[in-house]
Amino acid sequence: MRIDVKQDDMVDATLVHWRGTLLWLGVAAIASLLVALADLLLQAAGGNRWPMFLFFTVMLAALVAAFRFLYIPNRAQMIHRRLALRPYTLTYNDDLITWKSETGSGGYPWNAFVKWREGKRVILLYRNRTRFQVIPKAAFGDSGAVDAFRALLTAKIGKR
Repeated sequence: MRIDVKQDDMVDATLVHWRGTLLWLGVAAIASLLVALADLLLQAAGGNRWPMFLFFTVMLAALVAAFRFLYIPNRAQMIHRRLALRPYTLTYNDDLITWKSETGSGGYPWNAFVKWREGKRVILLYRNRTRFQVIPKAAFGDSGAVDAFRALLTAKIGKR
């Protein structure tokens, strides 16, 4: 099957990769600290705390939205440009997955992958916690082929 990773695929891959990581715990921790600091400052000022609390809450929501809708897509596009991903051919069977491009080839047995994740546009195969291979669902041609590959991943690597 021919794999051509587009910019939108990289954006989805980045979102899928960062989903469920400690990053969101970090955002929650920073949010909690900001809210606690705002509360302390407002108590020390002796004034009405709710307008300032509302302000900090809106600012936090704006920061999270900017991170999700501006930073992540821009970072994924930068990575896509930097990697200059070229199309390659991917083949797989019950024993291993292999790829071949103009610049080289390689392959791994299924037990080399520690997990997999799925997004709207892509499937990610992880060789460790941070390194993954992007496989766009569009390369499969139809949803039946995606379902069959998903079943193979579940059998060889385990559930997502």
